Amino acid sequence: ETENIFLGKPHLAPPFALQNTSFVLWVFDEKKLAREIFEMASTLAFSFGIRRDSKGIISEIVIFLEETSVRLGCIFGFATQLPLSKTTYNTSFGHTFIPVIGPDGSGKTSLICAIAKDGAFVSQPFRFKGLYRKSFAYQMMAFVKKITYKNLDKNELDNQYNRFCYITACLRFPFLKTQHLSSKGTLLVDRYFYDCLIKDVRHPTKRAYLDKFWKGMVRWMPKPSLLVHLDAPYALIRARRDEVSEENIHVYRESVFALYLQNPCSSYLYLNTCQDVPTLRSFFHRFVDGI
Repeated sequence: ETENIFLGKPHLAPPFALQNTSFVLWVFDEKKLAREIFEMASTLAFSFGIRRDSKGIISEIVIFLEETSVRLGCIFGFATQLPLSKTTYNTSFGHTFIPVIGPDGSGKTSLICAIAKDGAFVSQPFRFKGLYRKSFAYQMMAFVKKITYKNLDKNELDNQYNRFCYITACLRFPFLKTQHLSSKGTLLVDRYFYDCLIKDVRHPTKRAYLDKFWKGMVRWMPKPSLLVHLDAPYALIRARRDEVSEENIHVYRESVFALYLQNPCSSYLYLNTCQDVPTLRSFFHRFVDGI
């Protein structure tokens, strides 16, 4: 029991009884609950998922262990009073696209390929950067900048003109839906709009930061039904790809979660990739299947 959370066994009478739930949480502050779970997961290196009901309120938190899952049903209100709202689950995943985001070295490509190839979940990869980089406006800008700055690569161009990339991706988003119609199954999108709002992540000396208009811009973006956020301890990320500083890994981690809380989707899955790919793939399927 803390100031924010009261933990108890699920013994409530209908209509507030929660099925197949390990524990019930009486929660007084939704965002504080989500942040506390997130900070524990990033510190202790475990994976978890958040589901929201039809009203956008957190209804369940799933903590993933190797062989099982701990399900925490959430009720908002005070333990001495009746709950403020009935908890209903949103476990129907009619996905057209699922963003998979994380810093370089977090294992995005490995997990996306593993899910796309296993056959249990019909899907195929899609690179988010192609949504704006293939636009005529971006290609013209890249051509002009390459003449002026011969050594300027596309990642640096994306960082300098992040708002342009963000708006272009929003305007071209219908192309993503067209791609889904012409493909088989769900598109697993490598990166997403969140990456356009976090600046200087790859810079070797500067500290990364959120765009000053991030609170407004994050509300413009098409909201997925499920967001998959990959993370790992810095030592592991550095061993895989030594491209981002420890400080900027931390800033990226905190910024992504802040963006999610500002405009939350119905389901959020945090996967710590210190575990092997088959285990992470299992966590993904268990969450999507509502188990």
